[in-house]
Amino acid sequence: MDDSLISRLLSDTSPCLLCVCEDSRCLREAAEDLALHTSWPILDVGMRLSGVLLGVPPAQRTAKAREALGDLIRLYSTGPVICNGIDLLFLPELALDPLALFLEASRHTRLVVLWPGRFKEKDLSYAVSDHKHYRHWEMKNLPVYPLERR
Repeated sequence: MDDSLISRLLSDTSPCLLCVCEDSRCLREAAEDLALHTSWPILDVGMRLSGVLLGVPPAQRTAKAREALGDLIRLYSTGPVICNGIDLLFLPELALDPLALFLEASRHTRLVVLWPGRFKEKDLSYAVSDHKHYRHWEMKNLPVYPLERR
């Protein structure tokens, strides 16, 4: 992540910022760079939630995932927190709206979300269009920062 992007993120006071790239390595490196420059903690959402959901019956996983994500983010209430590894939230069987979850959580804790997907014009997507879990949202007033692959 280059210094100019870090400066832009630091000057943006929005409660929820999205940094978008298709490449998981790009996202992981961006999270590490941002944490190194800011000392903000990284929350590996997938790793933490998978442990919570492991023993939960399938019919209860959606509610438990919502609750657990909120609880995990509240642990960092002083914020900001860098949310990485969010792919688990897009599993169709969980029936979640990850963007809505992050927006809700950002009402209490400032978030920088490393989003695996694309952003073009006002269209935010998860994954790529031929991926079986592909989803997209029309963005209106949420800051989105496309990341460059190295």
